[in-house]
Amino acid sequence: MEYRKKPDYADNAYREAVSRLRILLAESYTPVRRSYRDLDSAGEETDNQSLISADSKTSRLRRYYPPYYPSVIPRKYYYPHIRSTLGTVPNVVQDKNIDEPPKYESTTAPPELMSFIERQEDYIEQLEKESRFCRAELSSLLSKVKDVISENENLHERQKNKLIKSVFDELEQETEETETETEAKNKPLKSPSKKKRQLFEGPAIVFESRISELEAQLTQYKIDLKKAQEENDAYKRKIADGTILDGVGFESYKKQIENLQRDKQLLQESVTKLENALTKLRSKEFDTTDAVKRSLDAAEHAQYEKNAADLEIRRLKDELERQHNKLRDAITDQSRRISDERSAVERRYTQQIEQLTTELGVHWETTNKLQLEVDKQRRENADLRRECAQKQALIDELKKEMQSKIITLQSDIGVTGAEKSALEQQISSLQLANERNERHYKQEITRLQAEMQSLRQRSDRADADLIHSRRENLRLNEQVASLEKELKLNAALSEESKRNSTPTEVMALPPPTPKKNDREQELGTMIHDLESKHGRKYGSYKLT
Repeated sequence: MEYRKKPDYADNAYREAVSRLRILLAESYTPVRRSYRDLDSAGEETDNQSLISADSKTSRLRRYYPPYYPSVIPRKYYYPHIRSTLGTVPNVVQDKNIDEPPKYESTTAPPELMSFIERQEDYIEQLEKESRFCRAELSSLLSKVKDVISENENLHERQKNKLIKSVFDELEQETEETETETEAKNKPLKSPSKKKRQLFEGPAIVFESRISELEAQLTQYKIDLKKAQEENDAYKRKIADGTILDGVGFESYKKQIENLQRDKQLLQESVTKLENALTKLRSKEFDTTDAVKRSLDAAEHAQYEKNAADLEIRRLKDELERQHNKLRDAITDQSRRISDERSAVERRYTQQIEQLTTELGVHWETTNKLQLEVDKQRRENADLRRECAQKQALIDELKKEMQSKIITLQSDIGVTGAEKSALEQQISSLQLANERNERHYKQEITRLQAEMQSLRQRSDRADADLIHSRRENLRLNEQVASLEKELKLNAALSEESKRNSTPTEVMALPPPTPKKNDREQELGTMIHDLESKHGRKYGSYKLT
C-alpha cells in the first residue's frame, strides 16, 4: 500500500469560484444591457447571473486564477464539519426570488453578497484544513499498518532463531560442563521456559493493541462518513426543493457538491482498504499464534530430551572427572604458552606503534607540503580566472562590434535583395516576351514547313508523272524504230524477190530487240538529274 500524492484539483475549483465572486466586486466592473437569455442558449461557459467586462476577464481572471480543467482522477477530500459552516447559507439564499432576472443597476455589491463571500472564504479555509488533517491521518494510519506488519515478521523470525539457538546451545553446554554446573542450572530450568512463553506472548499483545487502535479509528471514520452522508442527503433534498440554489452561488454549490461526492467515494475506498488491512492483520495474528503453539510444543519436546540428557550426563560423570585432570594439566601448559605469546605480541605491538608514529610524522610533512602546493594552485587558479574574465570582456566587445557589422551587412543585404528582386522581375518579363516570340516563330516555322512539305509532294508527283511519260515515250520510239526496220527489211526483201523473179515465200523476221543497257543508262541519267534537282532518291523506280 503506497500513498501517492495527486494534483489538488478541488483547490483550483474553489479558487476559481472565489475569483469570480471577487471580479463581481471589482472597481472596473461595468454592467452591460443585454436581453435575458435562458441557460440553454447561453452555453456551458457563460454565466447568466453575472456579466463581466472584457477587461476584468482578461486582466484578473486569466492572470491570477487559471481555469479549472477536471481530470480523470480528481483529488477527493473528507469534510466532517460541513453543517457548522454552511448552516447560515440557505437563510441568505432563500430571501431572493429565483424567478426574477438579475438586475444590474448599480456597480456596488450588496452587503449580503459580501457576507456570503466572507463565509465562503472561511468555509474554503476550513475545508482545506480538514483535508490536510485527513491526509495526515491517512498517512499515519498507513505508516502504522506497515510498521505492524514489519514488526510482526521480524518478531516471528527472531523467535524462531532464538528458539533454535537456545535449544542447541543448552544441549552443547550441558554435555561439556561439569556436574556442579549442571546441578546449579537444573534448579532455574523453569525460568527460561517462562521467559520464552512471555516472549511468545509479547507479539500477541502488540497485535491486539494495534488492532484495537485500528478498529477505533475505523469506527470513528465510519461515524464521520455517516455524518457526511446525512449532510449530503440533506443538501441533495434542499437542492431538489430549490431552496439552497440561487443565481450567484449556483456554480460554486454545484462544484462543492461534486467535490463532496468525490470525497465520499475516496473515504469509502480508504475504509475498504483499512478493513482489508485489518483482515490481513488478523490472519497474520492467527498464523503467529499457530507458530507460537508449535514453538511451545517444540520447547516441551526439548525439555523431554533435556531430561534424557541429564541421565546420560550422570552416566558420563566419571569419565568427565578423569578427563578434567588431563584438561587441567593441558590448561596449565596452555596458560604458560599464552603468557609467552602475549609478551611477544606486546613487544611486536610496541614496535609497530613506534613505526606507525614515524610514518605518521612523515605523512604530516607530506600533507603540509601538499597543502602549500594546493594554496599555490589556488592562487594560480585565481590569476587564471582573472585573465579569463579579461578575455571574456574582450570577447564581449568583439561580439558587439561583430553585431554592429552584422547589422550593417544585413541592411546592405536588404538593399541588394530589393535590387535583386527588381532585376528578377525584369528578367521574368523579358523571359515572358522571349517565350511569346519563340512560340510565334515556332508557329511560323511549322506553317512554312507544312507548305514546303506540300510543295515537295507536288514536285514529287510531277516528277513521277514526267518519268512515266518519258518511259512511255521511249517505249513508243522503240516500237516506231522497230517498225521502221521491219518496213525496210520488207522493202529489201520485196526488191530481192523482184530481182530474182522467183516466187518464194515471204518470211517475217523477228523485230530487233532493243538493248537494255542503253535504255537503263538513259533512265539512270534522267533519275540522277531529278535527284540533283529535288534532293531525293528515285533508285526504287525500274522499268517494267
